[in-house]
Amino acid sequence: MFEKLYYETAIILYQERIERGFKVKESIDKLKYFSGKLALINNINLSNLSIKENEILGDLLTSLSYKEIAIKHFITENTVKKHVTNIFDKTYCRNRVELIVKMKGK
Repeated sequence: MFEKLYYETAIILYQERIERGFKVKESIDKLKYFSGKLALINNINLSNLSIKENEILGDLLTSLSYKEIAIKHFITENTVKKHVTNIFDKTYCRNRVELIVKMKGK
């Protein structure tokens, strides 16, 4: 219980740091780490995701748009959409909101 609260708090902290532009690269890496830990606690199997899908999952959790994700990874928006569809299929989610809720375990 405490561990889950710790990870949720850390995720919020790093999301705020990213929004403020403070050590963005480091904050994104930490956000991905804590999101993964929280996913394990909530029994979401992220091991099925490819490396690129894991990167895009981290971007989804930081509220980046598909266009922003595409620019960041030098891929097309359609490729981002395909990766997101794969993420939804592998995590048994129907949309981004459900994925975020599942990641936070609510």
